[in-house]
Amino acid sequence: MDIITIIGYKDTNFTAQDGKKISGTTFFFTMKEDRTVGLMTGKMFMTSEKVQRLNYVPRQGDVLKCYYDRYGKPVEFVPYEGDEF
Repeated sequence: MDIITIIGYKDTNFTAQDGKKISGTTFFFTMKEDRTVGLMTGKMFMTSEKVQRLNYVPRQGDVLKCYYDRYGKPVEFVPYEGDEF
């Protein structure tokens, strides 16, 4: 689990190497990271199907707990109730 701040997002559509069309959302975020001075930035992609299954869909400016599956893929976002980071 990481505490992240969503700084933006965009709809993303592409064709995979096997020819399958993929659509979803790319989320851009910042977070604290022990080896980084200041904040780390990153991005994560979720297919449209995964976004539709979320209990909470992130918006710009949200501070969230981000939970991952055993493969390191994001699976759930929960609004963070504490102080930022």
